Amino acid sequence: EGYYDVDYLNNIKPVYEDEVLRHIRFEKDIDIRIDGRTNRGVIMKPE
Repeated sequence: EGYYDVDYLNNIKPVYEDEVLRHIRFEKDIDIRIDGRTNRGVIMKPE
């Protein structure tokens, strides 16, 4: 169960890319929050 914005991620210029790996870098920090009790988390796009 989950969602990620493929279009958003595909529009970021990769730092490195080959057949199996795509490394991207954000200009601003991203916010990652994980709840270890419920095993749920969220990664927020930079503002």
